[in-house]
Amino acid sequence: MRRLFLHQGAYCNEWKVDGRRQYIPLEPQPDPTAVVTLGRYYTACQSDPSFRKRVTWFVTSSASEAANGVRVVVAEYLGQQPQLEVHGNAKTKTVLYIRTPAATMEKLSVVVQSYNTEAGVPGCISRGRYR
Repeated sequence: MRRLFLHQGAYCNEWKVDGRRQYIPLEPQPDPTAVVTLGRYYTACQSDPSFRKRVTWFVTSSASEAANGVRVVVAEYLGQQPQLEVHGNAKTKTVLYIRTPAATMEKLSVVVQSYNTEAGVPGCISRGRYR
């Protein structure tokens, strides 16, 4: 497995020369169907920065061109999840603050139920947004 960059339509190695990045095309060029794209997303909890989420996804080159490509998503949570607290501006309420509205959770539930194991990940999640 190697880290490659797609630069001006060619798969390249990246080198730093005199503080500048240079992309050297591979010879011979790899078969595009053999290339797997890796994406990552990191975030930390606002109330406790030691609780972090890391999402990694892999997509084959054929998946970006056709819906039948292989997609894999891994979500990892690092640290201890903080306890729910009363909203910061609440003076008299004792109800715990939950940020995600019920309507959003219902939409997500519909997406998860329509999960197709042959296609991998539902299209709306693989594009990084929910319908």
